[in-house]
Amino acid sequence: MRAGDEQLVAERDAELRALRATMERNEAAILRAMDDQRRAWEAEAAAERASWERRARDAERRTDDVRTTLEERVRELERQNGALQESVAALQQAAAAARHGGGGARGRRGGGDLSATGSSDDSTGRDQHKYDTFTHRLTASSQHTN
Repeated sequence: MRAGDEQLVAERDAELRALRATMERNEAAILRAMDDQRRAWEAEAAAERASWERRARDAERRTDDVRTTLEERVRELERQNGALQESVAALQQAAAAARHGGGGARGRRGGGDLSATGSSDDSTGRDQHKYDTFTHRLTASSQHTN
């Protein structure tokens, strides 16, 4: 090989080394940028995950609160229903007694037909009126809620 050719090869070799060094610096810069972007995405994903977990916990807490409130309301309504059923049973019993001559002492005193006497102090008449009023309101209430 001639001296001029050796110098040309040495120059080309130097150019290649410079190009390789530049490529390695560029590759390192690209890898750093990609790593930075990956970390940013991971941080963003972690923040979103935390936000959704917080929302889920809040929704679960609200659901538990609503469930507790509804359970308390159901217990209260069941208690009220029991009391109303007892009232209805008592009124029905009083009405049945009134229909079947439950005013026995009054009948023995000669009161006869209560509607004919017009007696305003007749307790069975008042009971029947209470029963009729109650059942009317109960029917109207159940039709209104349905």
